[in-house]
Amino acid sequence: MTAQQAPARVLVVEDETDIRELLEIVLMSRGYKVATAENGRVGLEVMARFAPQLILLDLAMPELDGLGFLDAKRQVPDARDIPVIVLSARDKNTDGVTAVEMGASAFITKPFDTGVVLAKVGALLADARSTAE
Repeated sequence: MTAQQAPARVLVVEDETDIRELLEIVLMSRGYKVATAENGRVGLEVMARFAPQLILLDLAMPELDGLGFLDAKRQVPDARDIPVIVLSARDKNTDGVTAVEMGASAFITKPFDTGVVLAKVGALLADARSTAE
């Protein structure tokens, strides 16, 4: 992120408070503007008003899980191209494949290394910015 660019907006949709807060702190320390949601239903509401440039998404959540969130996100024209990184304790290949087929850009299993998450966030945001130019 250069000095002339506004901070990228990242939405964290995660039901586990400790993980949600950790991601928020780590992302904010790197200069990102962060919004959070504790489940997919709230995540869709926050997405509509926050207009994130990238989403970090858990799969197993109450009310609306990550796959339900991805399905609903696909129905929103302005949100279709927002990159999504799925962070999940589910390590089955089928979950990763399904998430990517539904529009996720990446799948990272928990427990995760914050350095890996930050690297992927940066790479996807750089790709999105270069595509927009």
